[in-house]
Amino acid sequence: MEKSETENQHNLGPNTQHHHMSIAWQEYIGDDAKVPADYTSLKKRAGIIGRIGLMMLSCGTGAWRVRDSMDTIARVLGVTCSADIGLLSISYTCVEGEHSFSQTLSLPSTGVNTDKLEVLERYVKKFEVKGASWSLEKITHDLDKINAKPGNYTSVQSG
Repeated sequence: MEKSETENQHNLGPNTQHHHMSIAWQEYIGDDAKVPADYTSLKKRAGIIGRIGLMMLSCGTGAWRVRDSMDTIARVLGVTCSADIGLLSISYTCVEGEHSFSQTLSLPSTGVNTDKLEVLERYVKKFEVKGASWSLEKITHDLDKINAKPGNYTSVQSG
């Protein structure tokens, strides 16, 4: 009996399947695309905080710098953030009053991208001044654009 194409795709072996699913950040916005970030739900504000932290971590920076950026964004958005940051993952909780939202995010791999890191650090500084009034749509677009910035080195050059 022959297997269907779908069955074959699931049995191709460990080196042919992605073991890490990417997050559809655009879907995180929902109906709040035009709403200023500080007026959105705790879950959506926590999503911004976590995404920026994960992007910082993906650049190869240390936990202190990741946590500092997450804390800066959290203060602007009116929440308290506690994060446990590893080499490839972030577990964090955002608290607002009696409500909390916890999430764990992880990377499939890490590397060093100092150019992207510098752009992210500038973005966090701008966010500190104006970010509360930015819409989720703008923030998502900005972060997508930064995230698309390629590294300076290929895997072979980095190794």
